[in-house]
Amino acid sequence: MASIRKTQNGWQVQIRKQGHQPLTKSFLYRSDAQTWAKETEAKIERGSFRDPSLLEKTLFRDVLQRYLQEITPQKRSRRSETYCIRALLKQPLSRLSLAQIGPQAVAVYRDDRLKEVCSSTVRRELVTLSHVFTILIREWEYPLPSNPVKMIKKPTESASRSRRLEADEEAIILKACSEHPNPWLKPLVILAIETAMRRGEMLGLRWSDMDLQTRTALIRESKNGEQRTVPLSRRAVEVLTNLPRSIDGRVIPILPDTVTKAWGRITTKLGINNLRFHDLRHEATTRLFEKGLHPMEVSVITGHKDLQMLKRYTHIRASSLLERIG
Repeated sequence: MASIRKTQNGWQVQIRKQGHQPLTKSFLYRSDAQTWAKETEAKIERGSFRDPSLLEKTLFRDVLQRYLQEITPQKRSRRSETYCIRALLKQPLSRLSLAQIGPQAVAVYRDDRLKEVCSSTVRRELVTLSHVFTILIREWEYPLPSNPVKMIKKPTESASRSRRLEADEEAIILKACSEHPNPWLKPLVILAIETAMRRGEMLGLRWSDMDLQTRTALIRESKNGEQRTVPLSRRAVEVLTNLPRSIDGRVIPILPDTVTKAWGRITTKLGINNLRFHDLRHEATTRLFEKGLHPMEVSVITGHKDLQMLKRYTHIRASSLLERIG
């Protein structure tokens, strides 16, 4: 039962219910105190009451850590999401309490990140951030009024990259890879160009997924969550045939960070600018079109569900069309 008493500055309500922490709140007018007491007691009876002070007591970094431990491991994109959340934990936003986080705080985070990374990266981080708040509200029952990420303007999508291998870049990169101390780097680059697989897909391949007789590779975990079978070119089969077998059963037994660091060092040493490892997927996709494959055929190989996104990965040079148009 609620008790309401007069104070020097207004009216104070105290609610004591078995199984609940005592609740206290002050009001200027008695009528407001009575309304709050009635509504709060009704929510407690229904089991729908959530203590607003919980938002003040909970730091966002603690929520992110819980999400990282309980939610992220269930996702196929757990590796990239782990990286994203660890980046979030370094931001000032993580040091705020949940009571301090609203649209304005998220907008400040967005603007600060745009000074550090491209808009596409910020958009992906906001997607993760939005899902954290969705879990907070729907499953963990924190009394947030709404998802603050859904109330701010998202950065404009970055223009699609059009970087392709130029002139003799493929040859000099492969030569540099041959001279690199990591023997897996050159095969990985060739497979990227020949198969249009993502880096994570190639590093996730196991010999049990390969059938060199039928020239196919089974990708068990892809970005869109579906398995797919990728046809292998003769050049890809030749590379795979000559690979040593790793004891752990993986085709390319190296870590993603190893690839990133080695690729950066090689391109810097060669003076090749603005060429990311992921651009090899763009290159491979475009070459499939240049060989005469139709969009649906290419999408089967690349795993694109959205043909519009497939178009963003395709950068056919005008010069390659001259023979066709006469």
